[in-house]
Amino acid sequence: MNQIRSYTPLLITLIGGLLITVLAMLRIAKEPFGPGKILACLTVVIYFLWKIIESRITVAETSQGQNHDKGTVEMCAAVEIGLLAAVFLKSAPVNSALATAGLSVMAVGLALRFAAIAALGKDYTLRIRAISDLVVDIGPYSWVRHPSYLGTLIVHTGLVLVFPGVAPFLFLALWFFAVTFRALIEDRFLMQNRMYKIYSTHTKQLIFPGLL
Repeated sequence: MNQIRSYTPLLITLIGGLLITVLAMLRIAKEPFGPGKILACLTVVIYFLWKIIESRITVAETSQGQNHDKGTVEMCAAVEIGLLAAVFLKSAPVNSALATAGLSVMAVGLALRFAAIAALGKDYTLRIRAISDLVVDIGPYSWVRHPSYLGTLIVHTGLVLVFPGVAPFLFLALWFFAVTFRALIEDRFLMQNRMYKIYSTHTKQLIFPGLL
């Protein structure tokens, strides 16, 4: 049963990715030709390239041992799929100025997330697992304890700015809740590590600098 569960995030990613790809293609096809269509295409390409890059980590995770996710991976995956569906089901034309701002926000989020992944190196994981006593406290980890989560929140905020709407913003709020909840679960588990607990006294913010 545990082995089957280890493949659940990968299956959700594959099935959800296929459905969202179809929705994204249909959404772009509906966009009138012009700057908005170009920006929409660029946004979709950047987003899916990011997901393809990180999918290698998802595949590698299936062969690793026990985790302490408590179902938060599946929860976040479901919310993310809902968010993407809401984004790509939107039919109003893309606003060029807002889309340009959204792409800029996405670039900031991606830069932060990749910087966080690079700082952890081979120790980076998508699952909640025990860590070594060599706690990383450099780069973005000197600002907040979970910069990769902050990165994904910023990326999806930019995505919603490109394809704004009531449903996308509601799902974005739900995404913020889901990611923050997962970060709290992970942080509580990591506090069992003595060095991480010491690290938390120096880097007090969980995800949002100056807020949480």
